[in-house]
Amino acid sequence: MTGFRRAFLALLLLSPVALQTGTAAAAAVIHRVNGTVTDDNFAALEGFLSDSVDSIVGLKVSFEDGSGSRDGQVQAYVDGEMFVTYKPGPDMETEIVATQGHSLQHGFHVFDGFFLVKYGGMNQGISSLSLQAVDEAQILLSGARVEDVEIDVLDPAIVKR
Repeated sequence: MTGFRRAFLALLLLSPVALQTGTAAAAAVIHRVNGTVTDDNFAALEGFLSDSVDSIVGLKVSFEDGSGSRDGQVQAYVDGEMFVTYKPGPDMETEIVATQGHSLQHGFHVFDGFFLVKYGGMNQGISSLSLQAVDEAQILLSGARVEDVEIDVLDPAIVKR
């Protein structure tokens, strides 16, 4: 069984009581982040995804295409088939990668779907988070409530509420 199917089943099987009362899907909330990722809001997205490891999140975000080594400026590019983004500098904590669920449109890397967030390990003090695309139909048919949050007002602590 694949990782996202396991996570999806766990989402549906929150508790035996919830299944008996039909509240399992009603109790599940999936946060979907909307907007353009910038130098100013990247840290909030990074924190949100770090707090969402082994959970399903929705993303309707775009990253301006660009690579280099400009400290403090978000880097987003495709290396082979893997999307990579991070914000270089002394405060760099996390690299976010994905192999599916994104496309390049008019100079922006666009994510529009649901993803299982997985921890990819640490290399030279930098954590890696992998976004694994999840079938949107499974999420929508589960009855889970999707809450949209604009990236400019994203509070990473939303995951813990």
